[in-house]
Amino acid sequence: MKEAILSLIFLSISFVVVGQTKHLKWSKVEQTEYGKLTHYENSDGEPLDGHYKLALSGGDYDEIDFKNGKIDGINASYDWKGRKTSVSHFENGKMNGKSVTYHQNGEVSKESYWKMNKRVGTWKTYDRDGEIKSIKHYKNGKKNGKWVEYLEYKDMNLKTTVTKHYDMGDRTGTWQEVDEKGRTIWQKKFSADNDYVHKQYHRNGELKSLETYKDHDRHGVSEFYSKAGIKTRYLKYKNGIVIQRKTYFDNGNLAEEVSFENSKVEGPYKKYNSKGDTIVEGQYADGEKTGKWTYYNEAGEVEKRGLFKNNLKIGTWKEYNLKGDLIRETVYKNGFVESEKRYN
Repeated sequence: MKEAILSLIFLSISFVVVGQTKHLKWSKVEQTEYGKLTHYENSDGEPLDGHYKLALSGGDYDEIDFKNGKIDGINASYDWKGRKTSVSHFENGKMNGKSVTYHQNGEVSKESYWKMNKRVGTWKTYDRDGEIKSIKHYKNGKKNGKWVEYLEYKDMNLKTTVTKHYDMGDRTGTWQEVDEKGRTIWQKKFSADNDYVHKQYHRNGELKSLETYKDHDRHGVSEFYSKAGIKTRYLKYKNGIVIQRKTYFDNGNLAEEVSFENSKVEGPYKKYNSKGDTIVEGQYADGEKTGKWTYYNEAGEVEKRGLFKNNLKIGTWKEYNLKGDLIRETVYKNGFVESEKRYN
């Protein structure tokens, strides 16, 4: 008799619990956003209240607690096989407490924490095998403290660790990515949130590049190097715009140097051969060749010399042989030859 009574009580309780769950399709739910809060109503304009099982297409569904049209309590999602994909907690329409997402195999994918819609505490992500992939910290909704990410580049058979630092949302300190052997791949040193020096390295440990940033833009010197540690390029920036450029030969000797103003070539120009000898020197104004230009032969002697104006040859141009003897004089006007005289 007691067993029969207990069974009836259990069935009654079960019926009440099941009866409290309301079933609805998401397509029948009206969502209205007020700032960062969302209000939910059924098709009759009534605010959702109580525990709902909301169907999505393909068999996926959510189980959510509502109170007067706002999510209040558990918000859980499931796939078509009934596997839980995420669960979070809300209070008066705002995320509050721990939230968890899951891989299909049931392993935790991400753990996060909220305080009335603001990110707080330690956030972690995991791979399908339960190995930790990242650790991040928040304070009052802002990135704060040390962040660590564990990356894997399968095509390169490479695993690395990325370390970052924040101070209430601002980037600070030294950021870097290091491989399993302790070799630095890149590094950023911040003097302010948007001001930093960025270095990249070749796999052999040699410096690959060094760039300076100010207010998000390149500012100051940027240098680039080969795997052998030889400088290949030098750039100088001002507020993100190049004002000087130097290129180098594989042996490290300077190949060319040029300056810029308003993104146009301006001022002295020089070009060298791989031995370091000057082969061209001249002047630019507003992006065009101007004034005296001189070209040199392999012996370092003058090969030809003359004037430019607005990128056009003007006046008398003189050409010389390897012995330094004058062999030709050509008169130009606005880039066109007016006369020519040869010497034996």
